[in-house]
Amino acid sequence: MRGVLVAGGRGLRLRPATDETPKCLLPIGGVPIAEALARRLAAAGAREIFLLAHHLAERIERHFASARLPLPVTVVREPEPLGTIGGLGLLPPTEEPTLVANGDLVTGLDFGALLREHRRVPTDLTIATHEERLRLRFGEVLADDEGRVEEYLEKPEKRFTLSSGIYLLGPRALALLRPGERLDAPDLVRRSIAAGLDVLARRDDAFWIDVNGPEDLEAARAAAEREPSLLGPAA
Repeated sequence: MRGVLVAGGRGLRLRPATDETPKCLLPIGGVPIAEALARRLAAAGAREIFLLAHHLAERIERHFASARLPLPVTVVREPEPLGTIGGLGLLPPTEEPTLVANGDLVTGLDFGALLREHRRVPTDLTIATHEERLRLRFGEVLADDEGRVEEYLEKPEKRFTLSSGIYLLGPRALALLRPGERLDAPDLVRRSIAAGLDVLARRDDAFWIDVNGPEDLEAARAAAEREPSLLGPAA
């Protein structure tokens, strides 16, 4: 498979740390986030790895030019931000499955297992998902269309199936991308469904965190101390 990391965000909620350091290069356990993902992609059998960048792209290029990794990471600059998945249109065509992951994720998801499941069905687009739970602060009133109360739940816990920001795209899904088009992952999913492609969700309960703010970064660092495998195998 081909591995692609998307690292176009500015990381504004992590300033001032991201004023000079791209968010994807913030360290966890002494290893930059995107480098940990690249290690794990290589271990899962990726043949090549690309990283899509815009903000501070030159710093990302310098880092991966000297990083000691099992596979080189080719940094591709987006001329302008192309969304969470639109930058794939800048890459050369391939018939192999393409695994795309947001470059600010820390996860224990088994990329190899996701690939095997993607091929087993087979599927045009696989979305890795996980469950999030949220306890409401207030009572929930359930009523019918005429206002008749059917149930009153005191501060119930809700469960949601959320995207993990990790996708596997087959050739037919990749063919829906247009070079230079700004496109977010939900847009590609809707486009794939409209085209009649097979789009499947695969749930995984491995550790997962999207590093969006200082508290997320600290949680990711603590998790890496407890579970060094999140950093991937050393070069």
